[in-house]
Parts: sequence; C-alpha cells; structure tokens
Amino acid sequence: MLDEQILELVRKHFPNIAEKALQEEIAYDLNASREAVSRLLKQLENDGLVKLGRNKIELN
Repeated sequence: MLDEQILELVRKHFPNIAEKALQEEIAYDLNASREAVSRLLKQLENDGLVKLGRNKIELN
C-alpha cells in the first residue's frame, strides 16, 4: 500500500529527520499526488507512526 511505501521511503532516505522531508519530494519519489501523500501522512500521524510539523516529518 502507498502508506507503507511512504514509511519505507521516510525510513530509508531520511533516517535522521532533523532535515526537512517535504511532501512534494515524497510524492515525486512515489509518483503520487502531493494531496494523496498528505492524506496518508495524516493517517500515519493519527496511527502514531510519524509526527508532522511545518515542512518536516519525524519518525516516532
């Protein structure tokens, strides 16, 4: 599923999320829309797997 691909991408490419991981970059890498990535990231945040901040994504 796309949410699993997003988590895998964040873990693989952004292991130390002190740097910014923009939704546009993730969408581009997954060939998905930014809106779809945004919705899935919000669901991952609700599930407690990531924490979303302004222009950054932190792994929990």
